[in-house]
Amino acid sequence: SEGAPSNEVESYTIAGGDYVKAVHQGDYSQLPVVHNEIASHLKARNLEVAGPVYEHYVIMQEPSADGTGTTEIAPTTHVYYPVVASSEVQEEVSTDNADTE
Repeated sequence: SEGAPSNEVESYTIAGGDYVKAVHQGDYSQLPVVHNEIASHLKARNLEVAGPVYEHYVIMQEPSADGTGTTEIAPTTHVYYPVVASSEVQEEVSTDNADTE
């Protein structure tokens, strides 16, 4: 029917490794602030992004005050950045260049 939600399901693999994670509770419009804070965190610790960033959205509900339904609690977003130390990135680049010579 028109307006029905899409139920597409996809499988994918999330790479293992080190991640920087931030948890934001509140309005999605504030997520750019979270991403800026993560960027500052990465720079201060000499870390670089090592792959795609992803966000996990958690929406929780609790019983409504009148007991007739549920009320959505402020949404929570987990933001994950895969990272490597900047020196590791340089070592990988050096190794890659050595293989091509």
